[in-house]
Amino acid sequence: MIVAPFNTAQNAREFVCERLDLFSNGVPNEVRKANQDGTTSYMRPMPGAARMYPETDIPPIRPDVSGIKLPELLTEKKDRFKEKHKLAEDLARDLSKSGKHDLFEDFADRFSNVKPAFIAETMISAPKNLRRQYNVDVTGLTDAHLEKIFGLLDTGKLTKDSVEEILLTICRGETVDYSKYAPLTDAELEAEIRKIIKQSGVIEFKILIGKVMGALKGRAEGRKIMEMLKKLNS
Repeated sequence: MIVAPFNTAQNAREFVCERLDLFSNGVPNEVRKANQDGTTSYMRPMPGAARMYPETDIPPIRPDVSGIKLPELLTEKKDRFKEKHKLAEDLARDLSKSGKHDLFEDFADRFSNVKPAFIAETMISAPKNLRRQYNVDVTGLTDAHLEKIFGLLDTGKLTKDSVEEILLTICRGETVDYSKYAPLTDAELEAEIRKIIKQSGVIEFKILIGKVMGALKGRAEGRKIMEMLKKLNS
């Protein structure tokens, strides 16, 4: 029973009917207030799209967007890395999402004697491999460490084969003696291989390869070691 002036009563009746219709779909969304006895009661409906309206007291502002440059999408960045730096699909994708893409491009521009793919692999893939293979904490590997390594590679004062061992040493919290990994000259490499051959005596060639590679790992590229070893052992 609703007792009120006609218009007020009619509005109240319509509102009650609307509320009853809402219950057919479950408890309606609404703002409720806390009562003294610990219960809650209806306060007002939840605001919806109908509650959104433009500000009428402030004139519209038309911003100047002519100087705004749209950011590069991750997919666009990935495709650019593949095209410009010849990175594999997975590596380009991981690099674009890593947050190190700007640093990578800085290194790729500055250290032109180091292949961009090797830089990206060292930055993105190598830490994952070290953590998985050796169970080391890779968080101690900083951008400064990478910059030093790529700088030495770029000037020919380091070989690519030594990088994994250097990274592992850093991740273990040990001090790296970079001079230990300085590449051997061709004359020094030949002298070292001749010495190992002489000390080894007559052994199978595959065993000799293992001994030479183990002794000279990181001091010369594996390809160069094999070429000289075959030449001197023939």
